[in-house]
Order: sequence, then structure tokens, then C-alpha cells
Amino acid sequence: MSEVPTTTGSVPKNLGTFSSAERFKIIHDEIRHRICFLIYPPGHQLSETALASEFGVSRTPVRSVLAQLEAEGLIETHHGVATRVTQIELATLRDEYELRMSLAELAGQMGLIPATEDAIESLEQVSLDLDALRLTPSSIEYAKINLDFHKIFIGRIRSNSLRTLIDRLYFRTSRIWLAKIPLINWSNEIQTFQRQVQLMGEMFKMGDDRGVGILQRHIIFTSLMRLVKYGAE
Repeated sequence: MSEVPTTTGSVPKNLGTFSSAERFKIIHDEIRHRICFLIYPPGHQLSETALASEFGVSRTPVRSVLAQLEAEGLIETHHGVATRVTQIELATLRDEYELRMSLAELAGQMGLIPATEDAIESLEQVSLDLDALRLTPSSIEYAKINLDFHKIFIGRIRSNSLRTLIDRLYFRTSRIWLAKIPLINWSNEIQTFQRQVQLMGEMFKMGDDRGVGILQRHIIFTSLMRLVKYGAE
């Protein structure tokens, strides 16, 4: 099997030294990132045997990860034979975006974990990364920066259940962006995103939890509107 680059940047060479729960998370996150970044595009077939060999584990933990990814709607098994990455269903995209908007606002209403200096600095780093991206646009780097921003937001959500749901919906909808990259106006896209990131940083500093939720809702809404403009519907 040809070597596939890691996307999390954190896959250890020897997973045998980790607990079963740690191995599950490492493998799950890496495969999910590959799906999100279209390294595994819709329709791509996944092999338990090949993945087990790549990660240096038995097929059992890989099978558990694939079952979880299927529950998250990212892969599907056809008649118990082939396991493939799910197609991007444009018909359900708007509904999932609407749900993401509602949940983002709810997270702010419920009160967030206080913003740490690390969280604020991470937002500033996202803005710097966008500056660099402006000079050398890259679809994968854009997706990674977007994911970094998402992680900063969900890192402040108090409810584990709400955090998990928001995270899963993000990965269900984020793939569409890479599919539409050829149509994106990079200058406008980066400028808009950077302005939103900087405003989020101000909200963090002020401790405005409701404002954070409302802004995140707005970010998701404008993202959907741009997708419509780029021909997602």
C-alpha cells in the first residue's frame, strides 16, 4: 500500500505502548482527518487489513474505529463487504448547517469555559496562519486552519455531549469546502475568515460567552451562504 501522509501530525510509530482507548482515539482522529481533507474522498474504499498494517495494530481496534466512523455518518458498509467513505449529500447539507448554527448559539447561552491565554494566543496564531496562506493559498492548509479554529471553539464548550455533537456535525459538513476549492475567491475568503477570527478573539478577551455563540452561529451561516454562491446547491 502506498504511504498516506498523516493529517493530525501526531500518529506515533509504536501504538502498542498506548492503552486501547488511546489507540482508538489516535486511529479514529487520523482516519477522520483524512476523510475531512479528502485524502480519502467520497467513495474511497477502506481496508481493515491495510489500515491495521499501517498503524501496526490488529484488525480489532481498526474495526472498532470504522464502526464509530460509520455511526458518525462518514463511512458506510455495503452488504457487509466493502467499507467506503460516504458521499457528500447536498440535500441534507443545509439542515446540518442549520443544526450547527443552533447548537453554536446554545453553547454560548449555556456559558463557556473561561478563555485561557493559550486559547487567545491560539486564535492569534490562526490569524497569522491566514496571513501566510494569503501569500501561498493551499486547500489542505486552509482546511487545517479552519479545523484549528473549530478546535479552539469547542475547547470552551462545557457540556461533553454538546461538544461531541458539534464536533461530529463539523466533520460531516467540512468536506464540502475542499470539494469547492476551485471555485473559491481566495482573497475574499481569507479576508472574511480573518476578520471573523479577530472578532472572536475580542469576544474571548471580554468574556462575552453569548457573543461568542452568536458570532460562531454567524460564521457558520456566512459559510453556508458562500457555499451556495460557489454552487453547492
